[in-house]
Parts: sequence; structure tokens; C-alpha cells
Amino acid sequence: MATRAAYFRVLLAELLIQASKPREAEWELLAALPTIDEQKMVPEGFAAVALLRESVRQRKTDPKALVELREYLQARN
Repeated sequence: MATRAAYFRVLLAELLIQASKPREAEWELLAALPTIDEQKMVPEGFAAVALLRESVRQRKTDPKALVELREYLQARN
């Protein structure tokens, strides 16, 4: 269930970025990233997660990394 919630948080973050709400997207990503790490949801997508984590840290969320992560999670679920 936690993995599904993390996926939906990533999806919501993507929608928030499209709606020009990057700060709210960061909150969703910050909530999802620990579960993604703990559940090892993206071992092959480690680079995308690292890039996304860094972009959130810098408050410049990378929409491309977010899309890649969401697509990867969607394919795995």
C-alpha cells in the first residue's frame, strides 16, 4: 500500500508542476522519496531518483526527471 501511495504522490507532483505549483510538488516528492528508497521501488532508476532529489533540494524540480520516475513506477505497478 505504501508503494501505491508513493506512486500517487509522484503523479500528483507531476500534475502540480503542470499547474505551476512547484512548491506543492516538492512537498509531495519529499513525502514520496523515503518510501521509494525504503521499498527499493526504482533500483534501475536510481539516477532519476538522485536527480529528482537534488532538484527538489535546490527548489528547481526537474519535470523531465519527474516524468521518467512516474513512467517507471507506472510500468512496475
